[in-house]
Amino acid sequence: MLLLLLLQAVRQLQFPLEHCYDVLQQQLDAVSYSWHDYPWAVQVLHSRCFLDPASGCQLAVPGIGMANHNSTAASAAQQEQQQQQQQQQQQQQQQGWAAAAASGLLELQLW
Repeated sequence: MLLLLLLQAVRQLQFPLEHCYDVLQQQLDAVSYSWHDYPWAVQVLHSRCFLDPASGCQLAVPGIGMANHNSTAASAAQQEQQQQQQQQQQQQQQQGWAAAAASGLLELQLW
């Protein structure tokens, strides 16, 4: 039942999409956009819009895609990862020096 409702909803959206493409086709052809590109472009736009329940219109909000990104958090996570890697490298290096010294392969000379 759910699949049937989903298919009906997709079909209801397809006609307005095709109609808009037909209206804009000359302009889209002029910039080398085909039907293949059009649904993708419409979806990109709609994914950054909100439905206004009062008017039933889609409202585009410039820059809304940026709300999903937090460069500070990413930078902090990267810094933490780099610090952990550096600590691991230092530990491995110290273990290597200790093993070499214990096996007699390393002689420390004090001047």
